[in-house]
Amino acid sequence: MSGGRPVAGILARRIHKGEERPSAWLPFIAVRDVDAAVSTARQHHAQIESDPADVPLRGRQALLTDQEGVRFGILASASGDPPDSAATPGTWSWTALVARDSGDEAVFYQQVFGYAVLGMPMSSGFERVRLSSDGQVRISVSAMPADAASLHPYWIDFVRVANAADAVAQALKLGGRVILNVHRNDRGDQTAVLADPTGARFGITQLPSPGVAAMLPSRAARRQIVGTGGDGRGVAAPFAPE
Repeated sequence: MSGGRPVAGILARRIHKGEERPSAWLPFIAVRDVDAAVSTARQHHAQIESDPADVPLRGRQALLTDQEGVRFGILASASGDPPDSAATPGTWSWTALVARDSGDEAVFYQQVFGYAVLGMPMSSGFERVRLSSDGQVRISVSAMPADAASLHPYWIDFVRVANAADAVAQALKLGGRVILNVHRNDRGDQTAVLADPTGARFGITQLPSPGVAAMLPSRAARRQIVGTGGDGRGVAAPFAPE
């Protein structure tokens, strides 16, 4: 809960003997029609892990893996989707997918959920695209570095914080660990990547101060529309763990 509103769910998962599988956050993408979205995803080589089912007080949902084997959920919420609003400290602010082929993955989510695809150059030289619907950017898709080919593609979700350095210190105090220390990204945000005591990765992001933000190029200058598709029905939904 944050500000009296639910922001995530935590589920216990049985670990079989000899299994080494850390906890992970699982993003859900909001859709109007779960069954239709599952059918479309199957046509684009997704695997269905859990068929559409009605969940009391939640809505209708399904679990899938995309063409690179990355797991995600889809949800038609029983209470409807909340209006778009700026993230506040303690709430999720961003969802990123790190993939072997960011272009192919972007096309998959475009074809299944109708996202517009926005190209964005990065100072690091890595390729990144952003997926947008209803005029809002929902997801970024980045390519893995060449020396990380042995890693499995993964999602990472970011929480907005008031102070990134303080959040890192608190996470360490509570038994977490730092995967990528605080640094400034291309948008001017102070970000870091952490893991909780169970191994679940997540990011934190502190928005730039007004003075720093004024020195950055506008978002319009930093992105280029490279394709659109569908009716823009895919939007970010609350997260639940794997």
